[in-house]
Amino acid sequence: GFLWDLHSVAGTVALVPYLVMGLTGLYWSYDWYRFALFDLVGAPRPGTERAGTQPPPSGPAARGERRQAQPLDVDAAWRTFRREVAGGYGLAILRLPARPGQPLQILYRVPDPPHDRATNTLVLDSATGAVREHRLYDSLPLGQKLLSSMLALHSGSYFGTAGLVLFMVASLAMPLFAVTGWMLYLDRRRRRRVAA
Repeated sequence: GFLWDLHSVAGTVALVPYLVMGLTGLYWSYDWYRFALFDLVGAPRPGTERAGTQPPPSGPAARGERRQAQPLDVDAAWRTFRREVAGGYGLAILRLPARPGQPLQILYRVPDPPHDRATNTLVLDSATGAVREHRLYDSLPLGQKLLSSMLALHSGSYFGTAGLVLFMVASLAMPLFAVTGWMLYLDRRRRRRVAA
């Protein structure tokens, strides 16, 4: 009876974290699953090719393009970032353009974010430092918030410290279910032999 209670009660408590971990883990495992989630929330699908993986263009026209491209002005971009983020920031990550003409991205978090993946994105023109786009995490629809917070959901940090602790305990309890399940199986076999 004790084994059964331990197996069933602990399993019921850990069921929700296991479901969240399993469903969010599929996001990185299968493209069709990830694309279905983006279609479900009505968000544009991410590009299948990563930025900078294509070889740079070659030929005389491309060489002339490279000569005419203006250099990246990081100081101007940083001044624009400080002006746009007047409320301050806790962390800022600069994504430099891989090729001339690509924009400069600054991912940043506010000083007290809801979780560690709640990032805002500021897209700047790499030559002039002008703002092309400013995406705020708080202004996203709920579906897009969840998609951009997939790692926070998977680890439990989306739900704060209590979520982190619950997901950690649920992960550590996984061997418990294997042991109690195996012991219950052996006990059931023994009872069948006694009954026979």
